[in-house]
Amino acid sequence: MRSLKSVLILILVALFAFSCSNKKNNPTENLEQPPEQVSAEPITLPQAMQQSHDPHAQMVNNYVQMINMFQQFTNSLVPRNRVGKMTGNAESLGGPPWVYTWNADSLNFKLVITIENDQYHWKLSITGTSYGHNFAEFVYLEAWESTDGKSGKLIVHDFEEGNDTIQWTWNIDANGTETITYTDTMSGTKMEAVQKSDLSGTLKIWQNNVLTFQASWTGAGSGTWITYDENGNQTGSGSWG
Repeated sequence: MRSLKSVLILILVALFAFSCSNKKNNPTENLEQPPEQVSAEPITLPQAMQQSHDPHAQMVNNYVQMINMFQQFTNSLVPRNRVGKMTGNAESLGGPPWVYTWNADSLNFKLVITIENDQYHWKLSITGTSYGHNFAEFVYLEAWESTDGKSGKLIVHDFEEGNDTIQWTWNIDANGTETITYTDTMSGTKMEAVQKSDLSGTLKIWQNNVLTFQASWTGAGSGTWITYDENGNQTGSGSWG
């Protein structure tokens, strides 16, 4: 089973990569240039809900913070000042693929960005030693995003569990409603947050494919919640705000 230590190491590696990157504000839609960043936006809860002392509103806040952790990883996929490019042509003419390398702490990072089936594909690998673990071209992060920025997927590969991963997917529909789904295959946890343009939204939590918690809230920050036991039977409900 994935240890807390391995999760912390994965986050620290992301921070090492991000500390040496140069994040941009807007993705590019020019397919002759590499994308500047993964364009997924975090879930933003209403201010009144963020400040609520209700325990179930706080629970939603905590779950949404976990979902928004994808940012710590996508920030690592921004090439460091566009340097270390390994293709032979000038950036405006070369690629895809676009390849970048940089160093942080005792790790060497290699980022490859390609275009596959109308999607950008980022692949970040690491080589070196960190916190007692040796990495040899270990593919640490992968992300895919449609070239219009409306949908995508991020995978964090677990060095202790082989192919077992943490995964985020996201989608923005024609009305601007964003859906982000977080899945941890080892713990059996799945979370789905939906946010509309007015900041109203919903949250659902599954454990081993059983719905255990759900909540909905308005753009003003009031909301309702329902809890379930491990068999899916409702155990409680209420509201806040």
